[in-house]
Amino acid sequence: MTLLLGNRNGTFQKPIIFLFQNFKSLTHLHVADFNNDNRSDLIFMHQGEENSVWTERIYVFTILLGDSNETFQTQNMLSRVMPQSPLQISVIDLNNDKKVDIVMIRENDCNVYVMFGYGNTTFSSEIILSVGVKCDLRGLVVSDVNNDNYFDIVVYNHQSLHIYVFFGKGNEAFQPPKWLFTTSNVGSAKIVIGDFNNDDQSDIGFIYINWKDLVYMIYQYKNNSFSVNEKTIIKSNQNLHSAVVGDINGDNHLDIIINLIDPCRIYALLGYGNGKFSIQTIYSNESQLGYKWLSVTNFNNYNYQDIISVDTHSKLINIFLNKRQCLAT
Repeated sequence: MTLLLGNRNGTFQKPIIFLFQNFKSLTHLHVADFNNDNRSDLIFMHQGEENSVWTERIYVFTILLGDSNETFQTQNMLSRVMPQSPLQISVIDLNNDKKVDIVMIRENDCNVYVMFGYGNTTFSSEIILSVGVKCDLRGLVVSDVNNDNYFDIVVYNHQSLHIYVFFGKGNEAFQPPKWLFTTSNVGSAKIVIGDFNNDDQSDIGFIYINWKDLVYMIYQYKNNSFSVNEKTIIKSNQNLHSAVVGDINGDNHLDIIINLIDPCRIYALLGYGNGKFSIQTIYSNESQLGYKWLSVTNFNNYNYQDIISVDTHSKLINIFLNKRQCLAT
């Protein structure tokens, strides 16, 4: 694992390399303070050693505690075994107790798993929230959808083409899922969450390709029901690989940055603050397959969000520094 510490000007210090001889297939790296010492720790998922009796694959999440000298305690790693490979995780203080919790979906599994943190790098046993049977969960987001000060869990089932919302009700409990049918023709899809219409309440964004068009659907929750705003953005039969939320043009309205692959395209859906968007091309390369990971943050301290991506084919980390030319039209 390689750690690059930023210099706040778009450049980085020399790489710090951590060697893990017994780890395989490191995935899902997240940063959080797991022991409440005001220092950033790392949690990542990886494949462990196979069970010698049943030759089953073992999956593990491991926590590296941060030191005061910008390194991590590799001698005191804390691990926990899981029976299946994690597909997506969210690291968040789910119950507002100032302790980090974990929400997870796994491959070939119809459940959402919640582990509440104790603030000392240990977690509760898994609380299981069931979507049903015959499912293919591919999306997970966490936010307060109904504005009751409790976090809610939202997942997308690609097999049934439904979105399921588990509304939080306090005391580390959730209501039975409320489901929404999306559409009948979906190739690849992603869900995002944010306040896209500036009403101080989170909305659910469903971005998908229907084999010929790139489309967004914004679900807004009011009076115990969801309304939806849908619009075709562009003609495209590409694969939708990722979608993230940020404010890349600094207008205090949330935008959605999407990554298409084969060939590579990065688009920004620039929000107007009313649940509607305009599209702008950020990057296009006909000879490039596409990025396998995408995120937004401020790398050069200019108060504008930049885009970071990882190209698994070239093994390069690419940073698109914001030139402040993204304007909604």
